[in-house]
Amino acid sequence: MEKYVYLQEYIHPMAKAFLESKVKVIDRIEEISKADAIISRNQFKVTKEVLLSAPNLKVIGVHGTGMDNIDVEEAKKRGIEIFNTPGMNSRSVAELNVLLALNLLRKTTQAAYDIKSGKGMENAKQDYQGKELTGKRAGFIGYGNIAKQTADILKNGFSVKVCAWSRSLTPEKAEEEQITYCAGAEEVLSCADIIFLGLRFTEENEYLINRDSLKICKPSAILINTARGKLVKEEDLYYALTHHMIAAAASDVFEKEPVSADNRLISLDNFIPTPHLGANTEEALYRVGMAVVMGVLERLSIPLTEEERNRNHI
Repeated sequence: MEKYVYLQEYIHPMAKAFLESKVKVIDRIEEISKADAIISRNQFKVTKEVLLSAPNLKVIGVHGTGMDNIDVEEAKKRGIEIFNTPGMNSRSVAELNVLLALNLLRKTTQAAYDIKSGKGMENAKQDYQGKELTGKRAGFIGYGNIAKQTADILKNGFSVKVCAWSRSLTPEKAEEEQITYCAGAEEVLSCADIIFLGLRFTEENEYLINRDSLKICKPSAILINTARGKLVKEEDLYYALTHHMIAAAASDVFEKEPVSADNRLISLDNFIPTPHLGANTEEALYRVGMAVVMGVLERLSIPLTEEERNRNHI
């Protein structure tokens, strides 16, 4: 009996083609009643109404880790399995972390913007005097896969010293990782030259970064958030950046997404915005796409060969 998978959003073309070779893919909301599975990425909201409209639904596969767009409680009530695909995009986000750090330290985005906008600029202008990444101290609030891979690049590529705090990190684990253990987020904020946020969002850590916590930071510190937008109170970050409480910041995520043109942060020379593109690489999209497709097919008991099960890289 043919199985139906509802997929409204973009996934890697090779992953979609593989899915289409095994099941019937539907993308019209009017057909969701047929769906045995849903693949959810960033935009499609799996609400209670959607779930009630899909009586055949057995599984929801999350393209990534976030479940903010899914009514998890209603799905549980209906016996619908939800799974996500963690760790598949970690390297891409880690590389973006390092890119943003370098960019803020060397002021390359502002220099490039000034040249493209027609401003005259002499060589090695003092306004664009930067700092080296080598030898700085990176602090991580949250130390999961992305943080660990970011630290790996920084330690091995730039001789950066690393300190971290997370709820699961212990002094013993920190010693194994060859990093410095911090007893809390405040300790990271106070000692780091570059602060990376790596926490998932919960009500407990909403607005962890606010005016009070930013007062703890060095005036020369930079803040990078590629985790979740609501970890940072944006009006307080704007205040900190305009009152020289910290030197600069970059964010790939925002309180409201997509970020709007009237967000005051994006007007600042010492702030770099990117539009939630941390995992938006060819390699990561393939890995995540194939992982979520494979997970859906296995849960729908679609036969797969050993070769098909091992399709995890381009």
